[in-house]
Amino acid sequence: MVIKANIEGLEINRVLIYSGRSTEIIFAKAFDQMKLSISQLQPSDSPLIGFGGKKIYVLGKTSLPVSFKDQENARIEYVTFDVVDLYYLYNAIFGKGFSNKFNIAIHMGYLCMKIPALHDIITVHGSQKEARNIKRAIYKSQRNINSIEVAKNNTLEPPDMPKDKMGLRDQEETMSAPLENAVLDIKVIIRCNLSKKKRQSS
Repeated sequence: MVIKANIEGLEINRVLIYSGRSTEIIFAKAFDQMKLSISQLQPSDSPLIGFGGKKIYVLGKTSLPVSFKDQENARIEYVTFDVVDLYYLYNAIFGKGFSNKFNIAIHMGYLCMKIPALHDIITVHGSQKEARNIKRAIYKSQRNINSIEVAKNNTLEPPDMPKDKMGLRDQEETMSAPLENAVLDIKVIIRCNLSKKKRQSS
């Protein structure tokens, strides 16, 4: 789900809610546009894993206020972000830490997120249009990688294919016939090279 969020007093769009990730991330480009200083970052001990299977070393980490709604019914929590110098179409990613701190409930059918606040429940709606645009752009940028992976594996037999399954040559020698004339959409596969065998009398 892609939302807008107020981080350090600024409205940031293209924020991905991804509770499957254990860390919260702000990408360096968005961090610079927020006019925050690299000097305020604390060192991060471990690299992140998951961007194309590679290790990504973070520039540092910092704790920033994240808020929703206005002052009358605002919910503000400090979230620790890893700042990553990597090109990505999102500005930030909210993971498990964000979900736990704000105690959020997500309803993907309505594309909305509910946050308990002091006076009332805060409802944050995701942008389906923004999510669709990002998905298209990510697919195009990774299309060549996918092609290479397919080219490497296209000469191998699928690992989960049973040994007694028919090969391509056997499939060419089969025909499809309706099970009953009255029911044409139910069909059986018959081997064309089947030979009739006489029953042996007992």
